[in-house]
Amino acid sequence: MKIGRIGYINCAPVYGAIDRGVVALPPGGELVTGTPAELNDLLVAGELDMSVISAIEYARHAKDLVLLPELAISCDGPVRSVALFSRRTVGQLDGRTVLLSASSRTSVALLELLCRDVWKIKPRFAEARAEAQDLDALAALPHEAGSAGPVCLSSLRFGPHFG
Repeated sequence: MKIGRIGYINCAPVYGAIDRGVVALPPGGELVTGTPAELNDLLVAGELDMSVISAIEYARHAKDLVLLPELAISCDGPVRSVALFSRRTVGQLDGRTVLLSASSRTSVALLELLCRDVWKIKPRFAEARAEAQDLDALAALPHEAGSAGPVCLSSLRFGPHFG
């Protein structure tokens, strides 16, 4: 059995018992670690038997998946998982390039909704696949803004925080 695992700290309650040896994996069980987006793709492709999945990806594939009841990485208040960093005001991003995190599809979908329905702008979105060691090089690329999901790109030097 292949089980998807996100290595973020907010997932510790889900995997903590396995990590501490309180709960054993089934015989032949294997944890597959990846970003939320990577695990989404693996689960939908049938390459994982069980995994966490982004809310947006579950909604897109609900007919093909079984949702376990009363188990979620969620909250009942503000999450603040969508961040937009820019040298410009939000209104000035209309028609300009905004880099999106490749690791969180739900945060990307929420940013797209904010741009369309709240700020009434249409930026050009481009996916940015980067690890922490790539952030300085990514900040030097010609673009107008960056957005981040759980993989925090906030160390990019983009100035004011919008969102």
